[in-house]
Amino acid sequence: MAGVLDRDNTIIMADEIYAELAYKDADCHPSISKYAHDRTIIFSAISKCHGAGGWRLGFSIFPDALEEEKNAILRVASETYSCVAAPI
Repeated sequence: MAGVLDRDNTIIMADEIYAELAYKDADCHPSISKYAHDRTIIFSAISKCHGAGGWRLGFSIFPDALEEEKNAILRVASETYSCVAAPI
């Protein structure tokens, strides 16, 4: 899939919220970022792997090559989100 997306220079947005839930092999979740590092934005949260369901604290990881896209998302996010809940 990464090869096909590479031909079109597609930015990949990967929801990896379940990536840390591995019960056998610690590396059982192969991230597409391994194959398309410079074009993959990873989104995740602490709610699944740290048992914080409902707290809605997420994060994203941007490659250096997507600095402009990161700044655009930060501008939108700064007008949408205010702060993290006190228990978090």
